[in-house]
Amino acid sequence: MILAVAFVWLLALGAAIFLARQDIAAKPWLERGEIGGFSPDRREPAARTGLIFVLAIVGVLFALVASAFVMRAGDADWVAAPAPRLLWFNTGLLFAASFLLEGAARASAGVDARRADALLLAGALASGAFLIGQIVAWRELAGEGFGLGSGVAAAFFYLMTGLHGAHLLGGLVALAITFARTRGDVVSRSAALRFKLCAAYWHFLLLVWLLLFALLQGWGGGLVALCRTLIRA
Repeated sequence: MILAVAFVWLLALGAAIFLARQDIAAKPWLERGEIGGFSPDRREPAARTGLIFVLAIVGVLFALVASAFVMRAGDADWVAAPAPRLLWFNTGLLFAASFLLEGAARASAGVDARRADALLLAGALASGAFLIGQIVAWRELAGEGFGLGSGVAAAFFYLMTGLHGAHLLGGLVALAITFARTRGDVVSRSAALRFKLCAAYWHFLLLVWLLLFALLQGWGGGLVALCRTLIRA
């Protein structure tokens, strides 16, 4: 489990570096025609492809963790950990962050630098609040006797929420770099692209969290029973 966490942390860091380094060598004031033999019009499809590749890898990893959860749930030693009610509030914060970053991407596309920066900062703050809320949820769960070593179900709770939080933290690094480079400046083509990629990454994290949230709330009970039946058949 420790190796899995370390591996996904590395992937999260890689995703953050990828988002932050998009067009890092670009010179917006010279973006007329090709730059170094690389056309701005070809840069966006390449960046999208790279992001899709990163999200596909991360998605497979989360799918494997969710599959392990489904196969393990219901075993004799499985004592379901109660999902803290705070997770509902945290989910709302992540919805807000995704919405705000989508607004930032649209503002950057409309060359409204001030609005884009303001919305990006608000989205980052909502995301930071989400992470703090997750830590508080961990403390509440541990206070109820469901610490990391208390059982398999509790371990899965910390693993899934921890992996998701690691990817969100990596995304915050990319947001910080994007904000530092675009604050108070006119939105360039490369900056608008970074805003768009960050928003797409957050939408992905929101979708992953909703799936994990459903499992942690026990709403996947029917799916768990079906998968276990198919495995035993």
